[in-house]
Amino acid sequence: MNNKDEESIQVRWPDNRPEYSNYKRVLDNAEWYEIYEIQNNTYAFYEPGFSEEVISFLLVGKKRALLWDTGMGFAPLRPLVEQLTSLPLTVINSHIHMDHVASNHEFDVVYAWLSEYQERSQTGYDLSGMVAQLINFPFSRPLSPDFIAEKYTVYPWKYARLSDPEQIATKDGFIYRSQGSSYPFFPSEVKPLLTNIAVDIGGRILDILHTPGHTFDSIMLLEYDKRTLYTGDTIYSGELYAHLPSTWFNVFSTFFFDKQKY
Repeated sequence: MNNKDEESIQVRWPDNRPEYSNYKRVLDNAEWYEIYEIQNNTYAFYEPGFSEEVISFLLVGKKRALLWDTGMGFAPLRPLVEQLTSLPLTVINSHIHMDHVASNHEFDVVYAWLSEYQERSQTGYDLSGMVAQLINFPFSRPLSPDFIAEKYTVYPWKYARLSDPEQIATKDGFIYRSQGSSYPFFPSEVKPLLTNIAVDIGGRILDILHTPGHTFDSIMLLEYDKRTLYTGDTIYSGELYAHLPSTWFNVFSTFFFDKQKY
């Protein structure tokens, strides 16, 4: 590739977000990630060098920590998490898309909502079709010399269903809310999103909301005491994709909050 070709494929998205200067940056030695403490004991693992600008979150409580998504897998994630907490860790995926699960294999078990794609996704992804993109397009920062684009893959991981009571009843900080006890003041349109499953990490409780639309298995975490909602890809600025076919639900009517049952 000559210099002219290199110039033609330069990535132009803003890889420095000025709003992030409002937060304390930690672990400055993390080569691929920028890590910010966005609230007390809450960290954002930002991947600014890739066009998806993926962000995973680490929430640290008094008894446990919770990792929300695991990013693109371009650089090890677990060693950085362990520098911030030594507490037992619960790992949850907001949904099954590649940019949220690629470091799942670094952890013993990862929880996610049941969908038609989950069972086969946990066997890993063949990303051979992405190689040309990884070589030619979507990076604005150098990757580790150990990273080989041609061999990029999402390795298999152990998956546990959030919707399966036998798997979560007594494990990893999960608790059950009695029906209707969680936020009875919520509007009737919102209450069906509450699953009555929550994660208690010690002094911090996060309710799990099932919010199909972007994908059927999309979920959110609601930390009501901190007025914080972790939305995955269900809410963000920019184009929002809801085009993948599904035999489980009507993608568009669900995403646009049609009241028909899904």
